[in-house]
Amino acid sequence: MEEEPGHAELQKIPINMVSSDDIEELQFNHPSSIIEDLIVNGDQAMIDVSNEFLSLLTKFFENREDLVAAVRKIGLVQGYVLVIKRSKTNRYVVIGCDRGGCYRTAVAAENKKNNSSSRLINCPFKILGKRTAEGLWKAVIDRDSLLHNHEPSTDMAGHPYCRRFTEEEALQVKQMSRAGIKPRQILSSLRQNNPELLAVSRNIYSKTAQFRRESLDGRSVIQALLDELGGAGFSHNVKYDHCGRLTHLFFAHPTSIELTKSYPNVFVMDCTYKTNKYKMPLLEINCRSDELQQIILFMFCFHAKRRTRGL
Repeated sequence: MEEEPGHAELQKIPINMVSSDDIEELQFNHPSSIIEDLIVNGDQAMIDVSNEFLSLLTKFFENREDLVAAVRKIGLVQGYVLVIKRSKTNRYVVIGCDRGGCYRTAVAAENKKNNSSSRLINCPFKILGKRTAEGLWKAVIDRDSLLHNHEPSTDMAGHPYCRRFTEEEALQVKQMSRAGIKPRQILSSLRQNNPELLAVSRNIYSKTAQFRRESLDGRSVIQALLDELGGAGFSHNVKYDHCGRLTHLFFAHPTSIELTKSYPNVFVMDCTYKTNKYKMPLLEINCRSDELQQIILFMFCFHAKRRTRGL
């Protein structure tokens, strides 16, 4: 069983390089850390967190996932989030800081319309995991690579990796979103089950958007709707304009059609406002049954324009 890693031994910043306020801030954020000295790489201050990671040199792991989990566990205790940067199946894995690397864009800085920033600051921290000839995994560590060029985080919610959902939570989000529950209510439900959840509303929106893309499977929204109607046995008909845009969509369930044939005397029709994504009015037609003492839903029809006549 893995030993519980302690707090990282952060390095203290010399007085001639930074102010005493910065030192006090580090000590306040990490009161149990042992403050020693800071490593300076050129003009950049580097924080050495090697002590805990060097203990991994004597350990072997049955698979890659166990190695990555052990490295991440130590990093989280220290206030850093470590992610997989590169890997090759059954060969090696490179684990680095989630703030490592630089933001790359094809647009020149002077041509950007909006000012933007990136959380990537080219942090040099890196650990290599390799698979041995015996099939076990071990960490290959260079002490010079166990350096961060930024302070540890005090709020891990700022890291996208820490806001990820577990498989069980993702399934709950999928089921509740299909049931029409609002994202803020989904988030409240998840937090009741897991008070330590760091996800925010934006993560719920992103997850539901991912589920929609997966359900569409490369189809357009209209094509997916037509496939659903056909698969459910609905009678439907569509009309398109000369540009191929849908202008009318009619659909009704076979049972509704049979009931309408039985009670064809009174129909109630109502055209709602443009409350859908494509701003198309919805015409809803119902038939009234005096025998059943109820109104039976007959059909729906989306159409491009709503015409009104004056009295």
